Amino acid sequence: MSVDWRWMPAVGELSFRTAGLEGTMLADGRRHGVTRLVHRPSGVELTGGPGPLLALYRILCRDGWLGEAREMRHAVEAGDDGLRLVWEPRALHLARLEAYFQVRSDDALDLEVTVTGCAAYEAYEVFLSNYFHPALRSGGYVRPSGEPPEAQCAGMVQIEPEAHPVFRNLYVTLPRDEAAAHLFTDGRWQRGRHWTRFLPARYYSRPMGYYRHQAANVDVLIMGLEADVPAVSMAYAPGDFGPDHVSDHHSLYFSLWGRDLRPGARWCTKLRLVVGAWGGDPNEHLRHWQAFAAEAAATGRCGAQPVTDVSGIFSG
Repeated sequence: MSVDWRWMPAVGELSFRTAGLEGTMLADGRRHGVTRLVHRPSGVELTGGPGPLLALYRILCRDGWLGEAREMRHAVEAGDDGLRLVWEPRALHLARLEAYFQVRSDDALDLEVTVTGCAAYEAYEVFLSNYFHPALRSGGYVRPSGEPPEAQCAGMVQIEPEAHPVFRNLYVTLPRDEAAAHLFTDGRWQRGRHWTRFLPARYYSRPMGYYRHQAANVDVLIMGLEADVPAVSMAYAPGDFGPDHVSDHHSLYFSLWGRDLRPGARWCTKLRLVVGAWGGDPNEHLRHWQAFAAEAAATGRCGAQPVTDVSGIFSG
């Protein structure tokens, strides 16, 4: 892989170009995320929604709101192969949060997220947001429930939700299990800014979701690790109802962790965004997720990493 990589600290932008992708990562000390991403072989613009891709959004706990990382000051450090963002502990959020962005291959971007606890939070969650171009349509994968699926492989059913009177104005959530579903009904989303509601629906079969460009047969697949992703949520297509404030978001969200954080605990997880001309093929999506999950398991970087002393990272 050859990467044309340019960091411009004066404006807080990292530009990158590979054989398959071209884009810009913003990290200016306040805002962050992939603000521009183009699939070079097809020329399809993948960004263009109301926000960036791969951005840490809300920080939440049981019945609580701890702030929005996308609006919080962070330090930025550019390395030889990536960009590291660090949110130090503060009064509202007594934890240290890190995000490491890397161009992984010609067609993939990786994001590694780490949190170190300085206080106790029940059901601590970091909510990752992605907003895609309006020409793309959302999809995900759920467990079979007995009915004939439109597309199924290895025990997973492909769905592409459209607006429906039952869940109009609610984001569609695919939880890992019943405990994960309760993260969306414990009051945390009725705290802070952007009051909203989610519809916990069928359990996901794999922690991944996608947006696809039908005319170009180009898919953007985002994947996480089952142990660290309690839910995948998405906006629906407007269908016959016409656009509304949910469908207009063109969003795909990943909940991270959703478990009790204690002082001295350190968790690390990884997500991957990969782009390909797969035409929504679930077998291709599954193949990429399996390779990603196997790689994460082999490296041993993800999971819990106990820390005995947090005094050195807590600045009050």
